[in-house]
Amino acid sequence: MLRRASRPQLKRDPLGSTTGDGHHAVIRVHFLVFEAHPKPFHADYGRVDGAFVSVFVNEPVPAAAEAAARTFIEEAGWDVADLDQSYSVELESFPLGHPSRGRFEQALIDGIVATFNRWPVGAPDDDSEDSDSGAA
Repeated sequence: MLRRASRPQLKRDPLGSTTGDGHHAVIRVHFLVFEAHPKPFHADYGRVDGAFVSVFVNEPVPAAAEAAARTFIEEAGWDVADLDQSYSVELESFPLGHPSRGRFEQALIDGIVATFNRWPVGAPDDDSEDSDSGAA
């Protein structure tokens, strides 16, 4: 009699489930914020100067999450200038109905979600306003 070797089965716990010891499983994704500028071939080049790009990545390793986010932004037609923030976040950090909670949950499904918060060419620089004040 021939028997097939059984494959190990992966257990997927639904959101909000508990671990075997009764504790709730902590669901985390990586959150990053980059400054980026449209590439010359981008449709908004010349009208949009840049964007702060908020990215949720379903990747536990920080370096891999950053690499995935950079690739995603570059493929969307943007040059990544600087990494501004990078840290893990938990689903419970966002109340029900909060837009970031939806983005977090979508990253669990799609792997990555990015929001481009753009500013137009010629927009005032927040730093320049502060540096001019107080001059005698």
